[in-house]
Amino acid sequence: MARLGAPIRAPVQVLYAEPKRPLAEALLAELAVQRVQAELILLSDAPDTDTSSPTGAPAVRSAAACGSLVILAEPPQAPWLFETVGRPDRGLQVALDHLYCDWLLPYDSLIRTLSVDYACVHAWRERLLDLLQGTSQLCIQTGPNAELTLVPRAWIAEDGEICAAPNKESIHGTLVVDGAVYDRLPWPPIELHLVAGRVVDPDALKRDDACLRMLYTDLTRDENAAQMAEFGLGINPGACPRAHVMETEMAPGTCYVGFGHNLAYGGSSASMVHTDPGMLRPTSMVDGRMICHRGRYLL
Repeated sequence: MARLGAPIRAPVQVLYAEPKRPLAEALLAELAVQRVQAELILLSDAPDTDTSSPTGAPAVRSAAACGSLVILAEPPQAPWLFETVGRPDRGLQVALDHLYCDWLLPYDSLIRTLSVDYACVHAWRERLLDLLQGTSQLCIQTGPNAELTLVPRAWIAEDGEICAAPNKESIHGTLVVDGAVYDRLPWPPIELHLVAGRVVDPDALKRDDACLRMLYTDLTRDENAAQMAEFGLGINPGACPRAHVMETEMAPGTCYVGFGHNLAYGGSSASMVHTDPGMLRPTSMVDGRMICHRGRYLL
């Protein structure tokens, strides 16, 4: 509800997948209490993209422009979702002002991340943004001998995180990835070495592990796939740090790095892919000042 603004702009259209029906119906009931006109639309596994359909791109984009739009989708609807409203890492086709999209987050993750005081989350986000604005250098320690330095571009505020596209020439060092890689935590953790922002040893990921093989494939898909494209910090206290990557990157005290495409974040790398491995308990230094020690903020 906090994402849709206050007061909520009517009418509200809620497009939902069947597994997320309870959440959609709860939202409808709350909107009714607030006397806000709303409509539920069930999404099939392959939603109709015909222009006359309520799930066609013109109708969905019109709903976002004229009222408010909520999308609660599941993985089978991913092609429709990305074609209709776009992707955060590649650019959106609709304005964010009156949109809430779960970006295929699992149902249990949604409940955890939405059951927080968003006013407090936003207040913490603004405090952290104030500290980070104008940052000359970030230093991230993810292990005893693992330190990465970078210079961020402009910071971007999201619902559960803040992120920035770094200056790629400024990125040097080593990362120990112990947070989510896709849908699991790697064991043992992955060590990545970067020079001028690029992973220099992706072949080290050629192990007998399907998740790591997928990461290797993504990092070698094209010439910019192994280029560090984004750095982010989680800010949602309801997010579990040991879950699906879309949830773990929102957990406070964690951080993540994106590789590949970053034009939508103000960067200069175009790629077919964007992937976000995470770190669970980093120590973060901002222009020499420690703001987070082993996953605990010192602010």
